[in-house]
Amino acid sequence: MTPAVSTSNIPGHTPGSLPTINLADLVREIKKASHEMMVGDKKSFPDFPGWQVGYGAFTYHISMKPVLINYVLNQEKHHKGITFREEMIQLLNDNLVPFNEEYLLT
Repeated sequence: MTPAVSTSNIPGHTPGSLPTINLADLVREIKKASHEMMVGDKKSFPDFPGWQVGYGAFTYHISMKPVLINYVLNQEKHHKGITFREEMIQLLNDNLVPFNEEYLLT
């Protein structure tokens, strides 16, 4: 597997550069492993109901790599001024993706 170029520990985010991995497989494995860990640790995660069915993901051209690495490295600062939902709406609008707010993650 190709190592991630840059990752973040911001809750709700799993950024990285994994060009040789199928995104659906990656999300499935992350959800599976974390679900098993969280269900097995009821003391730390007493209210964990399980993962939602869907997920959101965006891909970018390799020429955007330096911009994306900078974004990931500064994500904590960035998220002090914008919520996850606001960022999702901004990304969808910026990329001209039609959506219904009713179905967005909260």
